Amino acid sequence: MMLYYLLTNSMYEVESYTINDPNIPTKLLIATQGSEFKDRVTQNIIAHYKPDKAFIQVLDISNLHKINPEEYNAIIIMHTWEYGDAPDNVTQFLKRNNRSKYKIVMLATSGDGSKKIKGVDAITGESSLETASSIAAEIIEQVQQILPIE
Repeated sequence: MMLYYLLTNSMYEVESYTINDPNIPTKLLIATQGSEFKDRVTQNIIAHYKPDKAFIQVLDISNLHKINPEEYNAIIIMHTWEYGDAPDNVTQFLKRNNRSKYKIVMLATSGDGSKKIKGVDAITGESSLETASSIAAEIIEQVQQILPIE
């Protein structure tokens, strides 16, 4: 049973890439884990901001330790709750960058769709492809409260 869970729910590492000109003043970071659900949410977010609204950097959450939040206007972190906890690199990033929490939008997915890091405001849900566009819309709505875009 555990092997089946790992094979069907394991995340893969996301290859880093950027969208749009880095000289665009508005900068958005999407730190995520690889899964069909998170990939679809990411693509919906990119489609919204791609028409030259923001420079977008996408990277795997394992690279969060390399990120200076001061370089971004908004940061989206999407992670899966695994083995009863959030990934350590996510919790460490949040601890190191507490002053920047106002610009971070979190999505935490879990089996029952309710788990999140204690004391951290987050969108929570299951990794259901049927909800990917509505979750992306919810993330975009929160990012709109942060980003200086018309």
